[in-house]
Amino acid sequence: MDDAAVTAFLEAMADLSPALVVIDTLARCMSLGGGDENSARDMGKLLQGCGRIMQEKDCAVLLVHHTTKNGATERGSSALRGACVCVIELTGSADDLTVTCSK
Repeated sequence: MDDAAVTAFLEAMADLSPALVVIDTLARCMSLGGGDENSARDMGKLLQGCGRIMQEKDCAVLLVHHTTKNGATERGSSALRGACVCVIELTGSADDLTVTCSK
């Protein structure tokens, strides 16, 4: 959510070369930084931090996020879907899982 937190995260990974960084869950990480997933401004800050991680570590960032109660769309600001390159949805149960690429 802020430059200092992203800098600290990158410094902690200084000796690592990850192909993928997973943020699980987006809502939990945003709330730790005082952010609100419904705020386009806060979502923009989070996405900016993710972009910095991707650029400086030359890796992908995977955001684990939940849908609304009816499952029709993801929770929070629509800025998230707009900024994502790909949205993958998992539905069903452990015995019968469906994976769908919705963007």
